[in-house]
Amino acid sequence: MVSARTRHGYKVALFLCLQIGISLVLGELAIRVLARFNESIRQLSFNQRLAGKYEAATTLEDLLGHTQRGFRPLTPAGGFRTNSKSFRTREYALDKAPGDYRVITLGDSFTFASGLTPFRDHWPVLLGSRLRRELRVPAEVVNLGYSGIGPQFELRIWQLEGSTLRPDLVILAFYVGNDFLDGQASLRAGNPVDALAEYSYLVRVGRNLYRHKVAEETLTTGLRDVKEHPDSRSEAVGGVELFGYDRIYDSNQPSMPLTTFVRVTASRMDLFHSSNQSRLDLEFGRIARILTEIHKGVERSGAEFLMMIIPAEFQVDPEVARAAADLLEMPLSDFDLDRPQRLVTEFCKKTGIECIDLLPAFREAGTRRKLYRKQNTHWNVEGNALAVEELMNWASRADAFGRFENADLASEPFYDSDGDGVEDRHDACPATATPESRPTKTSRRTHFVLLDDDRVFDAVGGSDQSFVTIDNTGGCSCEQILRSLDLWARLGDRGCPQRVLRNWAARLALLPARNSEVPVPQTQ
Repeated sequence: MVSARTRHGYKVALFLCLQIGISLVLGELAIRVLARFNESIRQLSFNQRLAGKYEAATTLEDLLGHTQRGFRPLTPAGGFRTNSKSFRTREYALDKAPGDYRVITLGDSFTFASGLTPFRDHWPVLLGSRLRRELRVPAEVVNLGYSGIGPQFELRIWQLEGSTLRPDLVILAFYVGNDFLDGQASLRAGNPVDALAEYSYLVRVGRNLYRHKVAEETLTTGLRDVKEHPDSRSEAVGGVELFGYDRIYDSNQPSMPLTTFVRVTASRMDLFHSSNQSRLDLEFGRIARILTEIHKGVERSGAEFLMMIIPAEFQVDPEVARAAADLLEMPLSDFDLDRPQRLVTEFCKKTGIECIDLLPAFREAGTRRKLYRKQNTHWNVEGNALAVEELMNWASRADAFGRFENADLASEPFYDSDGDGVEDRHDACPATATPESRPTKTSRRTHFVLLDDDRVFDAVGGSDQSFVTIDNTGGCSCEQILRSLDLWARLGDRGCPQRVLRNWAARLALLPARNSEVPVPQTQ
């Protein structure tokens, strides 16, 4: 006989289980509803397989809304404020300037930011600089890369945006680490939580919140005395670099825990195990049809098409590959890590697509130096530079550039997004607004602001000038300087003392120059 107390205990346990079940169901429904309206919940619950059919998107905003990052124009990303179309590239016109050679880059996170590499060290930017400087090509590189996407998505970006820009060259960066599974599920879940996360929004949000908590936040440290100031204008200026980021970027600091990094690497390397050859062939057959469609679309536009095959770190660094194989409990010899490149290069030969395989160069250089960010999977500055070296080797052989041999042009186009007269690549403060408002609580001649458009700081209380110019301050107004130094509350209604302006200019001069060809101006 079961006692009354035991029966009561069963009822309580059943009631609690029922309550927990109902709570989980309600929580799951709530997360699914909130994901439609809340940007943070949407990103935490994102699953690329469930993002929808990209061909249904009819606008760029709608298309980019299908990504984990979402459509986020004018927002910081690796020391750069994205442009008005949400890309990590400068603002660009629909029609290219007469005589310009327009290059469009397509790809995933390697092309968007490559592990949040500083803008000027990122491969699309480096490529444009070197084409202009070394081959005298008046190149404008428009970077349409985006994080967390694959060839199917890149096809739609080309159709909606790239094809309207009249490019001369389109470079598609194909990353073998995850482009074969473009939007598909991994071969096997890393653990039961990952398996559940494929189906449950609630589990996905909980897992991703935990990952965010344990991940090492390294990109927000350093230069603690310099903070990003709010824009002086009512609307942020897009397509510009942000002050200080290039000086705090450190590719030797891990950007994810080691266990997470090895798990991510193993999940990608698994496809190249000898037992998965038929699956790899099947997946690439699907991807090859998409690449062919992109190629045909580019050819119809009159542009040249080039594929750049990006190797995964586990193909370059044997230690990374060994750690992933150990996690999968399989011998490293069971993996054919060269097979991805063989498949793609053979496809390029059959279809007549121009193709660059970076793996040989990266393997050779990888024996001497690191080419990927620590525990990140993306290139560091050196990796980006090596990729551009290989692209330049290809460009040097390309017949299309012969006509520019004697072109008379500056090594870099002049970009001044905020109109302050300081070129963007030397401008420490984007979105500078001049003239500034006159301070209200002082008339002293020892405090200075930009009261007119002559680019020289003027005394608040008279006609005196400080002899410090906006060039000396790196394109920064008094307000921007005070906000960056946390002095706005104390001096915002008085203006900048002479010593503050001179100390700011001197500090910029002591920091590494933003461009070795043009030194940071000194104070007079």
